[in-house]
This record gives sequence, C-alpha cells and structure tokens, in this order.
Amino acid sequence: MIRLPFVSLVERIERRYPRQVFDDPTLGVWFGVSRDTVQNWRRRGLDPWQADRLATAAGFHPCQVWPEWCDLIDEAVEIYASKHPERMALL
Repeated sequence: MIRLPFVSLVERIERRYPRQVFDDPTLGVWFGVSRDTVQNWRRRGLDPWQADRLATAAGFHPCQVWPEWCDLIDEAVEIYASKHPERMALL
C-alpha cells in the first residue's frame, strides 16, 4: 500500500504555529487520537485517505503537504476499485 510520511504534516504544522510544541501527546489531542496512534503514524506513515483527513483537519490540502498526493490518490482509487467494484459508484 502507498504510504506518506507523517513527519511532513508535522513539519507543516510546526511552520504554521512556530511557538507551539507538537509532541506526540499534543498531536494526539489535536487529531483526537491516542499517543500510540500518533507513534504508529510516525512509524508506518499514512495511507492517502488518512493523509487527506489529517491534512484537512490541520487546515491544509494534502497536496500542500505531499505534492505527490494528487498522483497517489488516483492510484489508490484504482486499487480500491479493483477490490470493491460495487462501491465505486460512491466515489
């Protein structure tokens, strides 16, 4: 599966809010998840849908954080469509 580095989003957030500290517990509160989930994102990265949701929650378009996201989302949709053709009408 396609993965995008979570650290890229953290760096964008830190540039936008330079006076705040964005450690894992703080990011967990901000995104409404546990510290363990944030650490998992750091280790494993984000799939394109997670990247979209988190970037948007932080006030960015995913392409502002990951320029390659726009190309990757097309590939991810193709993979999804091959596994779930019955759901493609919903996308």
